[in-house]
Amino acid sequence: GVDLPDVPVDPHEHTYGDWIVVTEATVDADGLKVKKCSVCGETLEEKVIPRVLNFKTKTLALQSNISIIFRVDSAYFTTHGYTNPVVTFNFLGVEYPVTEYTVTEKGYEFAFNIVAPHQMKEMVYATLSAEYEGVVYTSAAQEYSIWTYCNNQLTKNSANPAYKKVMALLVDILNYGAAAQNYITKGQIAPEALANAELTDAQKALGNQEVISYADEKQLKDELVEGAIADIKVAGLTLQDSVVMNFKFELLNGAAKDGLVAVVTAADKTWEIEASEFTYEETSGRWVINFNGLNPAQMREKVSVHLEKDGVIVSDTATYSVESYGLSTAAQGDARLAALVEAMAKYGRSAKAYNG
Repeated sequence: GVDLPDVPVDPHEHTYGDWIVVTEATVDADGLKVKKCSVCGETLEEKVIPRVLNFKTKTLALQSNISIIFRVDSAYFTTHGYTNPVVTFNFLGVEYPVTEYTVTEKGYEFAFNIVAPHQMKEMVYATLSAEYEGVVYTSAAQEYSIWTYCNNQLTKNSANPAYKKVMALLVDILNYGAAAQNYITKGQIAPEALANAELTDAQKALGNQEVISYADEKQLKDELVEGAIADIKVAGLTLQDSVVMNFKFELLNGAAKDGLVAVVTAADKTWEIEASEFTYEETSGRWVINFNGLNPAQMREKVSVHLEKDGVIVSDTATYSVESYGLSTAAQGDARLAALVEAMAKYGRSAKAYNG
């Protein structure tokens, strides 16, 4: 035979081409991209494309307000190399970046908790961002609302006796939202726009049918302790995204609020509110203690408040409850406000029944 001479390959410096996607990343798997030499085609570099960020599930949490919870699979951060998660919520055109989350067995939970009762039908848009090898990746936006959760669950389970208590609770949440819409708009809202407009007669019947009567827990003691420097004068309620109790006090004999601590007791728990958290009401010249530590199942609980300085009680003790507020609104003659407080009370009682 005849041996032919080898043909030498022209020596060259590799020229890096653009990234070529070999495998697209998905929600369930990483992808792969490569760079090849544009002259000889040799693969020069490989990189993982991290799996697509996505929310795992969405739910509600009933605390002092109603929170929308967006859950993220913890494996993104424990296994797949992502770091520094941030969920950006967009609500009514305003963005709220949230970096704090709760780690549970169901994943990382990011809460959005500034939806007022009359806004239950308003959509919250959420995007998840996280870093992978120094590059920030962002998920597609997902939308959700309190109404969406309630409506979906009622559609699936309202006829199932096993879900009777939670279905009653969801109906009462929607009734609460509708009453808040009526109150905020002074009745100027189309019936079909109300949060409870799509409830069937059978679903409506699941809600709390109790005739609400309120217990008066309001007590503002006139007798002050010896050496008192503060006098609690007023107790009331503010209905915002959460139910907030307000205790208003006056300082006595030129005393200052510095060093004061409001001690709040309710439902076998105690909270301490520092003076830096008090707000000042210009119209009355009083300081205001705001307390929103109760969840809906605790709306009937009596709340007691006094002020201390250096561990010594320096005020009278005031007691109040949501029930007390119900009595006062009934006496005011504002039918929409009374209906709102009644719907709130029914929601609270359904929450307590659900919690057992």
